[in-house]
Order: sequence, then C-alpha cells, then structure tokens
Amino acid sequence: MWKKFRKFIDAILSILFPPRCSACEEVISYRQFQRYGFCEICYPQITPVRGRTCDLCGAPLRQGENGVLCSNCIRRKGNVHYVQGRALFEYSGPMKQAMYHFKTSHRTGVRKFFIKTIREDERLSGWIEKHHFEAVVPVPMFRDKVRRRGYNQAELMAQEISREFRIPLRTDLVCRVEDTKPMKELTEQERKNNLKNAFKNAKSSVKLNQILLIDDIFTTGGTMDEVSKALQEAGVKHVYFLVMCIGRSDKKRGMSYGCKDM
Repeated sequence: MWKKFRKFIDAILSILFPPRCSACEEVISYRQFQRYGFCEICYPQITPVRGRTCDLCGAPLRQGENGVLCSNCIRRKGNVHYVQGRALFEYSGPMKQAMYHFKTSHRTGVRKFFIKTIREDERLSGWIEKHHFEAVVPVPMFRDKVRRRGYNQAELMAQEISREFRIPLRTDLVCRVEDTKPMKELTEQERKNNLKNAFKNAKSSVKLNQILLIDDIFTTGGTMDEVSKALQEAGVKHVYFLVMCIGRSDKKRGMSYGCKDM
C-alpha cells in the first residue's frame, strides 16, 4: 500500500515540479533525481574520488605520483594552514556543468545528492565522525555577491552536513571583506595575490579545537588556506575541510582549474 502511495506522490510531483538533471538539465523522473541527481546519461560519467588520494588535500593521485602527497602539495611543501581535506567528486565531465548550475542558476537541489553521497560513503562519513568536529564552517562569500545571487552554495552544503552529523553550524567566525576577481583565468601566483587579505576573522578568542570547513570546489587550495589562516587567527586550533569537487593535480600548473569564485 505504501509503495503504491509513494509512486502516486512521485508521479504528481514529477508533473507539477519536473526535476531536471543537475548537469544537462534534461527533465528526469522524481525518483531518478532523488536517487542520483543526474540523468541516466550524465550519472555514469561523474567520477567519485576513490583509490589513492593525497594525504593533505584529498586530490586523486596521478599515475606516477607514488608518495602520499600530490605534486601540488609537494610544490607548496605542505606550507598550509589546514590539517587535511577530503573531496566527493573529481571536477570533470558533467560535474563541471552541475557545479556551474549550483553556483549561478539557483539549481541548489544537487546538494541533496551530495549529502546522500556522504551518508552512503563509509570512508567520508567515517572520516567526519572520527574527528569529532566542534563546528561546521562554510567558506564565506562577499556580502554583495550573496545579495545578488541569493545564497552561498558553500553555506547550503554546510547546513546539510550540520543536520546530517549534528555538528553546530557557525557562520560568524570568518567573513570575506574583499570582492576578489574571478579566479578562472588567473595563474597560481595571481590567485594568491588576489586572495591576500580577502578574509578576516569575525570573532576573537574562539575556543574551538577542530572545525570542518566546507566549500564547493578545490582548485589550487588558495581560498581554503586563506580562510583557514583567518580561522586560526581567531583561535581555532585545527582546520579540516570537505569539498564537493576537486581537480586532479597537474605537475606544471597545480590543480586542474575550474570556475571557482565565479
């Protein structure tokens, strides 16, 4: 009886509010969207982060990278303010388009797919649980950009993770004080200069031992490092991070570049 009723409700929802694939935006069934977030063509093309990953940033290790760190983290000599990070998916294929829609087109339903992925991935959920984080903190956006867009996608994800793992959400610890240039076409050094002094701690004497920082895409790690620095200046001892997507390390340029900070 319940299964028939559920099928009836799904059918009504699909007619009234037809869900669309998070990447190509083709109309899909309500059940397909709930389970996968993508259509049957796009879903097989997205790549979860699996296998050998960088012990620092969580990026998939390339063929020939035989150590515990990716070439990007080796080049930076581990000189960062965060302890460790993890990622859900590689920033490639349909996931690139899905993240673009998530950031710019109010297609925020994909966050349900992300939290479902975290919940069902014992590696990720176990990593979160074992660290006993005292707060979940989203990477902040510049206030004018939030007003124009209507939301901060990192904060939407932080809300989901806060509810799922019952970790307090804190949006009052760090703020973005500079509206930086889009990072897409900048070199690694230009990105570093662009982010300098972009964030500052909004609280002082924060007594938190371990927090989980949330963002959508990790490219070179500049944003994550600057926010982690501001949090440590506020009094946070250890900053870990979780991102929805991450690029593969590139020996010449660092991470594969994406649309971060569009």
